[in-house]
Amino acid sequence: MTEPASIADSAVQGGVRYTLRVEGMTCAACSSRVERKLSRLDGVRTVSVNLATHLATVVVDPSLGESELEKCVVEAGYGADAVRHEDTMAAAAAVPDTGPALRRLVLAMSAAVPLMVLGMMHLHATWSLVAQAVLAAVATYVAGYPIHKSALARLAHFDFTMDTLVSLGATAAFAYSVVIWILQPHHPEVYFETAGGIVAFILIGRYLEARSKARATAALGGLYAMRSSEATLLRGDGEAVVPIEVVRVGDLVKVRPAERVPLDGVVKEGSSAVDESMLTGEPMPVEKGPSDKVHGGTMNGQGALVVEVLAEVSESALARIARMVADAQGSKAPLQRLADRVAGWFVPAIMTIAVATLVGWLLLGSSGTTTAFMTAVSVLVIACPCALGLATPTAVMVGVAHAARAGVLIRDAASLERAAAVDTIVLDKTGTLTEGKPDVVSFASIEGEDRNAMIGLAAALGGSSEHPLGKALASWARSQGVSFTDAQGVRAEAGRGMVGQVGAHTVRVGAVDGEPPGFEELVRSARERGETVSVVERDGRVVAAVSFADRIRPMAREAIAELRSMGIRVVIATGDHEAAGRRLAEAVGLDPGDVHARQLPEDKMKLIGRLKEQGAVVAMAGDGVNDAPALAGADVGIAMGSGTDVANEVAAMTISRSEIRALVDAMRIARATVKTIRQNLGWAFGYNLIAVPLAVLGVLARFGGPMIAAAAMAMSSVSVVLNSLRLGRSPLQWLRRS
Repeated sequence: MTEPASIADSAVQGGVRYTLRVEGMTCAACSSRVERKLSRLDGVRTVSVNLATHLATVVVDPSLGESELEKCVVEAGYGADAVRHEDTMAAAAAVPDTGPALRRLVLAMSAAVPLMVLGMMHLHATWSLVAQAVLAAVATYVAGYPIHKSALARLAHFDFTMDTLVSLGATAAFAYSVVIWILQPHHPEVYFETAGGIVAFILIGRYLEARSKARATAALGGLYAMRSSEATLLRGDGEAVVPIEVVRVGDLVKVRPAERVPLDGVVKEGSSAVDESMLTGEPMPVEKGPSDKVHGGTMNGQGALVVEVLAEVSESALARIARMVADAQGSKAPLQRLADRVAGWFVPAIMTIAVATLVGWLLLGSSGTTTAFMTAVSVLVIACPCALGLATPTAVMVGVAHAARAGVLIRDAASLERAAAVDTIVLDKTGTLTEGKPDVVSFASIEGEDRNAMIGLAAALGGSSEHPLGKALASWARSQGVSFTDAQGVRAEAGRGMVGQVGAHTVRVGAVDGEPPGFEELVRSARERGETVSVVERDGRVVAAVSFADRIRPMAREAIAELRSMGIRVVIATGDHEAAGRRLAEAVGLDPGDVHARQLPEDKMKLIGRLKEQGAVVAMAGDGVNDAPALAGADVGIAMGSGTDVANEVAAMTISRSEIRALVDAMRIARATVKTIRQNLGWAFGYNLIAVPLAVLGVLARFGGPMIAAAAMAMSSVSVVLNSLRLGRSPLQWLRRS
């Protein structure tokens, strides 16, 4: 069987992704069969079939189209419809319609309840037997029609699923009763109530399962509901409300107070506070004004905004998050592979055991044919591969969706499982432990030069640069009331910093070598405090020195303490100097030996390699291009949300919240979800290990036989889904209780 892989990884390799909605799957054996059939198709690279969402995600060679995939699924005995890429989230978020399941259940119970009453009365009058036969036929074959239809469809393809077991068990009880009635018309020992009761209990379980799946899907549906369907488009002197699908990049849209921002864009006019909690998980609104970016799906406050659209609906931040969540929910954790392998041979094995049970009781038992028959039927009905198929996807669905709402985006279920095993986290300093926004701490000019003039030189260069230190200089100069002109020809030179023309002078702002004359004390004291020092050169002569400090994120010390309390070792890798590393270690409560300074990208890679060689399961958290190799080399890469596209692309997780506590939440998410998966799989396997032997030994026959077996089987699937829904408590509350 093809192992699931990251959709992003497959896309990089030139594959094409298709999503199919598969109809007719009822248990793990079904999803396993569809996956096997698709994986054997020439040109298919990876396949993942999700029983909970009924979606199959397939990555294929460009030569293979969706029609071939649909045909393959249909030939396997199931229905298939391709889902457009932009509709994938809508398909995953579609809440299952529980109406048909409820109607079938009502019909089955309306027939099964009087049927059971008549059965318990043991009346052998003709009218009673006729009534029982009619009621049993209604419950078994009218209300239970989809079960038998599915079983026959599978049989036509020489395949067996859970529906095969239920259909075979109910039909055996019904047919046995008819035969006994014909052979012993005066005092037949019929089991019509068993046939009707089996189907009724199965339908109760399937209705409850559908309800539970609807609740699990609602988490993703809530994310999908955040998207706007319309936008107020500005054209000329007028405006028009249009579907967001027709809005293009460069259009201007108006966002009124208390409206959702329709699409990603940049504010051109107006100011307001925007609630971005759907993206970041942070409840405090963010002030927005001209030149600030806004994201589709976020909620505008009391001010009106005019926004220039930067991305169409299919490429918005919300759409990318939605696709990532839908992909993660449709992926499979390695833990599920064992369940998939078991599901492949489970139903044939149970049918074999049922036949062996019948023969064994007939040959060795002393209770007669009826007991042997009912015991064999109990074996057929008690077995449940459904719980195996639902164990992983329901937990992943709930965990991934609520993680997204808490500001943690997870690439796939395999990443989630790896993250749960992490025992060491390597943290980049800038942008991860610190805010990545340096402040000017001190500024000194050479004797004989005007300080404000030197500030203006440095700020002119910084204001024309994208470098964080340059931006900090320009911002600080404005706060000091110093005006400055724009620099020309600004460029970055390796090892020299920023260089450009300010008026008639060549100006450089960059790293300092040693202790320049006149600035010895500033450089020495700044380095002792762990600050970054730069010099300002005018025409090759040092005329000023400036020191910067990056603010440590609030709650950094508390977050690291929580990680360590979870048994996770925290290591910091920074490109800054030793003094800055020591200062950081003291500030966040780490031993100096756990802080590695002067780390180039290749040094971070080597550090992670050494930790892995020591047997550690390593996560790397960073936000820059220089962190990308380490993120890719770690067991789990975690990109901080403020990071670059490169960092986000290679990471297994992306944190969209700016607070360091999100790392703690990410680890708790992973551990809580994987713990739930293991509980579900343990219950699913344990249930069958206990229930099937009890049925074989005839224990169930003493307490109602096949009907009790049907009730137990139905409840096993429901219990797995309900256990997964425990993860669905309000996003940040369940993380901290797990």
